[in-house]
Amino acid sequence: MERDAALTVVTQRDKEEAENLVSECFTCLLPVDRRDENGLICNICCKYHHFKCINATILTCDCDAEQILNVAKLIGWVCHECAVQSTTKLNNLQSAVNTLFEKTNKLKIALAAAEATPSFSFV
Repeated sequence: MERDAALTVVTQRDKEEAENLVSECFTCLLPVDRRDENGLICNICCKYHHFKCINATILTCDCDAEQILNVAKLIGWVCHECAVQSTTKLNNLQSAVNTLFEKTNKLKIALAAAEATPSFSFV
């Protein structure tokens, strides 16, 4: 059986991606070398970002970029998209818990009222 030559061509990028060395920056869509010290991975979606691509969104203190990058790599980092989605999900969960709490209290009151009502037995 002959194989299509186009299917057997493997580029260096394909090899690097297969070896988990190169990803696509979620922000600019350019390659990110995972060995590069100037790239960050989101702890939620696991997408890579060049530090320069997200630099403007996280430089909110008087720290220099290298300090921020070192801290982010040490404690983790979450991209803006995941932070927004997580906040929305958390708010939805809190609302659901509050609703369940209210329903549980109503059921407790109804149960207490039912237990306090004398029951009749027709024997």
